[in-house]
Amino acid sequence: MIPMIYWHPILAAAVLRVLRGLPALHLVGWLADAPIPNPLFPLAIVVAGGGGDATTITQFFKNLYDNGIKPVAYAVALFFFAWGAIGLMFPHERSQDHAKAALYRALGGLALVLLATAISSIINNAAP
Repeated sequence: MIPMIYWHPILAAAVLRVLRGLPALHLVGWLADAPIPNPLFPLAIVVAGGGGDATTITQFFKNLYDNGIKPVAYAVALFFFAWGAIGLMFPHERSQDHAKAALYRALGGLALVLLATAISSIINNAAP
């Protein structure tokens, strides 16, 4: 269920002043409902009963992980894998040891990302 967002009374009054004489009666109907102020969006008011559902919270965190955290983790693992591969090309033994350690750490980070995906899917399937 998508929460219905209404205009803040100050903003609606300003719009009514600008649209004076035009059919703007639907704005007055929006202001009749009891508003709940949203601290993140002070000019928008959310109607009581909209949002707060457990499925929307679950979907939010799923989208956050799928579209935000996972691509960044893959990019970081790829960057450090490339860093280690480039470091492996230098002839010094010490730099090659550091490069091998960077490769192992990059592969370990990639394994953690894949393991987090598996664990989150197991938890999601176990607790619907």
